[in-house]
Amino acid sequence: MGRSIFFSLMVICLLAAACYHDAPKTDFDMSRVLPQDSMIVLLTDLQLVDGAVSMKARTGKPVREISLAYTDLILQKHHVEKETFDESIRYYSYYAEKMDAIYEGVINNLTVMQSRINQAPAKE
Repeated sequence: MGRSIFFSLMVICLLAAACYHDAPKTDFDMSRVLPQDSMIVLLTDLQLVDGAVSMKARTGKPVREISLAYTDLILQKHHVEKETFDESIRYYSYYAEKMDAIYEGVINNLTVMQSRINQAPAKE
């Protein structure tokens, strides 16, 4: 699972970097853009959901349906409207260096979680 998450994160970072522009864009609805620390927490949870959905896909369940349901639950957990999330992704994708910083935080969060799992005593 760890490799697929890191691979997914790297692909997203590369896509975000490809969207970089030199001139500032002013048509973002900044009232709907989440702060970077909030995006890190939200995207960490969404990456965990992505892993869970990948596991469910192996059981033959409809991946898209499961993914949308989990995404909605994560947005509700963080009290974030879909429009706010979409505008935040659009904004941070435009500014690649900000998106890179966010995904560094996400990777750090996931690494800490993986360490805790690896250090937990085995259940018998």
